[in-house]
Amino acid sequence: QSARGRTRCRKMNRIYLLFLLLTVLTGHAMGQDPGRLAPALFEEAQKFQLGLDRPVDIQKAYDLYMQVTQLDPEHRDAFYNLAGLCFQHKRYDLAGKYYRKVIQLDPQDGDAYNNAGTVFEKQGNLKQAHRLYRKAIQVDSTVAVAHYNLARMLFRDGEREAALATFHAQFKDDAVVIDKWLS
Repeated sequence: QSARGRTRCRKMNRIYLLFLLLTVLTGHAMGQDPGRLAPALFEEAQKFQLGLDRPVDIQKAYDLYMQVTQLDPEHRDAFYNLAGLCFQHKRYDLAGKYYRKVIQLDPQDGDAYNNAGTVFEKQGNLKQAHRLYRKAIQVDSTVAVAHYNLARMLFRDGEREAALATFHAQFKDDAVVIDKWLS
């Protein structure tokens, strides 16, 4: 794509985002529920995040997810995706903030506890990571990666029997997985 084409594409994207913003503001001013626009904005954010029908643009995705959360402060999936974007870009402080919001909105989301644990582990806060992996298993014992993460931490800390018990609790019927993990 030529430089002229890229410049034109950027201008069109700016016009589109301005149009969305004006639509939101106009709907709000006319007494319409701006929360009804949240699903459309969320879909647009996903398209920018994943590169569906357009080039990937993480900043636009982030900005649109933020608009969604302003229109609908309980839009769990928007906070989830914000956390994931921040984690991918090593903004662990923000990823942790958004995972905490997901947990606040849905205290039974084991994946959110596990993901928050991973954030704390990346930040070096192993005690908090350990606690969150356990909480993930407590609220949803089917989150296999939480069992794996907890077992991995226990194994690293020299607690081999506890690690094996944690791992076996999830993978008791899969001897191949257990053998690979032990080797």
